[in-house]
Amino acid sequence: MMVTVLGEGIDCSICLSNFKIGEEAKEMFCEHRFHSICNDRSLRINGSCSICRYKMLVNEQ
Repeated sequence: MMVTVLGEGIDCSICLSNFKIGEEAKEMFCEHRFHSICNDRSLRINGSCSICRYKMLVNEQ
């Protein structure tokens, strides 16, 4: 899910860089937030959060 960062002091869980206010971040169901570029490849390969390994749901159609 994409969220807009509204306050200061929120970091990307992978690269640890601060998000800028108004920047978009990906927020997982486990509530870890990432820059898209930091997590997209890992998410496609593993299907889980890079930090806590929470398994993401996959639509099977």
